[in-house]
Amino acid sequence: MIDKKFISYYGRMLEQEDWLSDEIKEYEIEKLKHITIHACFSDVREDYSDLSFVSEADGGTYWEARQAIGQYDLAMQRKCAYRIKLFCSSMYLD
Repeated sequence: MIDKKFISYYGRMLEQEDWLSDEIKEYEIEKLKHITIHACFSDVREDYSDLSFVSEADGGTYWEARQAIGQYDLAMQRKCAYRIKLFCSSMYLD
């Protein structure tokens, strides 16, 4: 994994620094061994199946496509806000 490559590289870099004492190098390298990477990415991809607009080949315009995308984005924001509202209101029911 790329995160472990970065940690390994940083450890090698620390070992080569002449301005650090051996004690500090050992301490820092030990700290590197305990790093936990918290990378955020989603395995779930956005579902755009509800988004529709007419392609240029079928006579659609860029402006119409942008309007459709804007309406889709607004609908998704409202949907997300509604879910947050439901979640937050359920927190106070218990």
